[in-house]
Amino acid sequence: REDLLTSLSSLAAEHRFDHVLVESSGISEPLPVAETFAFKDEATGASLGDVASLHNLVTVVDAASVFDQLRAVDALVDRGWQAGVGDLRSVANLMVDQLEFADVLLVNKTDLVSEQQ
Repeated sequence: REDLLTSLSSLAAEHRFDHVLVESSGISEPLPVAETFAFKDEATGASLGDVASLHNLVTVVDAASVFDQLRAVDALVDRGWQAGVGDLRSVANLMVDQLEFADVLLVNKTDLVSEQQ
């Protein structure tokens, strides 16, 4: 969170950009990314919300594998994707969180699936 706050604050101070796209990993949790905009740095009191606002949360959906991932029964820890100690969620749970939290879904690899899919 501190890195994102510092980086975006620096960019905002330059007054060169109207919009910034922040990309996180494919296994990231959507809520902590959104919460970063309300995060206050304890040392400086600075908040990302002071210099930027979150307009959209986009999730990229891999059309070729989304249904397999939603049916996956393995735990995040089995893939090394857990958020921390004690994170017992399944891969499918994370996928659902990402899909439900987004206000924009971008579906890629549609050329790899049939029209019926």
